[in-house]
Order: sequence, then C-alpha cells, then structure tokens
Amino acid sequence: MAKFYGIGVGPGDPELLTIKAAKILKEIDVLILPESRSGKENIAYEIAADHINSAAKLISMEFPMVTDKKIIDQAGKMAAEVVERNVLAGLNTAFITLGDPSTYSTYHYILKHLSRDVQVETVPGITSFSAAAAQTNRSLVEGDEILSIIPATSSKDLMEKALEATKSAVFMKVYNQKIRYGTY
Repeated sequence: MAKFYGIGVGPGDPELLTIKAAKILKEIDVLILPESRSGKENIAYEIAADHINSAAKLISMEFPMVTDKKIIDQAGKMAAEVVERNVLAGLNTAFITLGDPSTYSTYHYILKHLSRDVQVETVPGITSFSAAAAQTNRSLVEGDEILSIIPATSSKDLMEKALEATKSAVFMKVYNQKIRYGTY
C-alpha cells in the first residue's frame, strides 16, 4: 500500500538530513515541493536533492507566505488533493519541508485535508534552533527550565507573556521580520 510522507529536511546543511529521510527519498515515486512563490529557489529541494529518487515525479505547489489563514488553508487543500490522487493510484508520495514538519510547517495544512484512506508517516527533521545550539556548543535549557518557541509574527503582548514565563526562548519565523519591540 502506498503512503504519504511528510519529511523534515533539517535546517539547511545537507549533512543534517536524517538517515531515515534519505532512505525514504530514494524510494518515493512523487515529490511535492513547496514554493513560497512561483519560480523562487526551493531550499528544501536543494538540501535533499542528492537523495531524491531520480525517477520521482516532482510537483511544485505554491504555499504563499501570508497571514490570511484561508489562503494557506486553500493551498493545503489543493496539495491534499494531489497527494490523495497519487497515493490512491499506488504511488509513494512525499512532501519536504525545512526543519521539522511538526514545527510551523505547511505540511500540517495538507494533513488537515487528507481522507482517512491515505496512510501517513511523518519523518522528523532537525530544527534550526537545535542546530544553532549545537553549532555554538550551548544548551537551550537545563534541569527544569522551560523553552518557549515564539513566532516573531506574534504581537508584542504575546511575546512579552511568553518571555515572562521562561528563561530560554527561540524566535521562529524571523525571515523578513523586524522584532519591533526592543531587545529581549
């Protein structure tokens, strides 16, 4: 039975792609490539390229980087239709995403729209904040400390509340964001 795989390709270094992700990518029949806008370089693809089955059909699908949840949800619905069509035709199909598919990923917009007839496997990837901590030889948290993961797109109030509850914080979604609220 064919499957749908959501694969995290890690933070950018192709050597940080997991062995499991590389193995699955060599065996897939169809690969869905997320694009933030048509024609833009696909970083997830560049990371995973050496491991992708050369016979796999590549399908680029636009996932606009917008705050309107209806637009993002519609893109997920369209991608889910493509996934279902391929998986139900017996083709192992994958979607690749930067970092980990469970952390601020468009992958979950696809999952929300899949029928229960589609078998799914999520393959975790190394997150950017784990890679950054490793590169600097620093611990993110120790003992009973709390780590907060905060989207830089949050309001000032939400950011301040999250920072009050923790000593360690990671800001995500900082691409083209200006943290306007001072130094944290």
